[in-house]
Amino acid sequence: TQKFTKKTLEGLQAAQSLASERRHAQIEPEHVLYALIEDTEGFIPSLFTRAGADLQTLRTAIADVLQKLPTVNGSSRIDDNIYLSPALNRILQQAEKIATSMQDEYVSVEHVVLAMFDEASGNLPKIFRAANIDKEKFLAELKKVKTARVTSDDPESTYDALNKYGFNLI
Repeated sequence: TQKFTKKTLEGLQAAQSLASERRHAQIEPEHVLYALIEDTEGFIPSLFTRAGADLQTLRTAIADVLQKLPTVNGSSRIDDNIYLSPALNRILQQAEKIATSMQDEYVSVEHVVLAMFDEASGNLPKIFRAANIDKEKFLAELKKVKTARVTSDDPESTYDALNKYGFNLI
């Protein structure tokens, strides 16, 4: 089994919190996608932007889907009973396969997003279309910043630091 990077685990935890706050019975791919694009410290928002996606449209499209998910009522604490949806489980399994195929030792956030494109079911295709993003555009931008294999649980520190932090002074 693959190990997850810190950012992947943070994204899954944020998704769980989001699902819990909204009283959803399970964590859906949309919870994770929303958490990843809301992570201002992460590089998924900038990858989406570089790939031509409109982040505000993406946020709105995801929020619309989340709004329509069924909620759980009752006095018991929901987060004791929250679990991964079958769709999210498939995405995480696909993310592991992608990480392996890229010879990465950890499942990173980009593997999860690529798996969302591969396993896009339910509302994901509609969300991606609304934001004008597809796997090819995302992958093209990823290849520009991912300059090394993922061999630690904090791979973002090894990604093209100049692209991330550099400024054109000319």
